[in-house]
Amino acid sequence: GVAAGYSASTKARALDVSLSRVVDVLLALPFLLVVTAIGAAVGRSDAFTVFLVLGLSGWAGIARVVRAKTIQICSLEFVLASRAMGGGAVWIVVRHVLPNVSTIVFVLATTSIGQMVLAEAVLGYLSLGLPPPAPSWGRMLHEAEPFFASRPLLVAAPSIAILLTVLGFGRLGDALRDAL
Repeated sequence: GVAAGYSASTKARALDVSLSRVVDVLLALPFLLVVTAIGAAVGRSDAFTVFLVLGLSGWAGIARVVRAKTIQICSLEFVLASRAMGGGAVWIVVRHVLPNVSTIVFVLATTSIGQMVLAEAVLGYLSLGLPPPAPSWGRMLHEAEPFFASRPLLVAAPSIAILLTVLGFGRLGDALRDAL
């Protein structure tokens, strides 16, 4: 009984420490550099690969915030009372932790969509993103670069689209944070 609980707690603590170190390493590196390096290492570029690269490199910031909020919630009185009344770990997570963390995850996910759009544009500009004929604002910028002096709208249109999309999702994330 007690030995099994201690072993599970030790394993959970080791997993937490290990994942925290991975997150620390990912957050220590510049995001766009990590995305570009993973994109170049993977080599092939289709929609699934680009989404996989963005997903593998974009989760660390959200994970750190969720971990901190989870630790904070687990130390609150209503969670301690639930534990004292015999609530198991699954019950506490489903009933108390997830509802309190879900709003933060939703706001961070909305805000990070803009970051992912920018990262995809960088991959497209470096020809590591989606191949033609798939549309990509970054590839449009790359292909319009030689015509910048004679046809500046070719560069301005995708640049403004990227800017407005990133700003729009950032504002949406701010509005959701204020509302929730």
